Amino acid sequence: MTSESAGSLKPHKAIFDYAMGLSNTTAAESIMIGDTLEVDILGAQEAGMDQVYFAPGVVQPGVTPTYTIKSLSELRNIL
Repeated sequence: MTSESAGSLKPHKAIFDYAMGLSNTTAAESIMIGDTLEVDILGAQEAGMDQVYFAPGVVQPGVTPTYTIKSLSELRNIL
């Protein structure tokens, strides 16, 4: 899936709705894993999804994600 096929860019809710529609899921069944607070995490919040902020370096202040991880192996504890 691309933003062109969705007709929308992150962080707009429409791209998340489009992805959930393609996968036949709801926000409650979905989770966004991203490395950008202002785009990935904020967009997923607006779509009603839980979010995992992948921040291997310094965690940026601002938006508060559902989860924050520093290593992809930490996903096992969430999923």
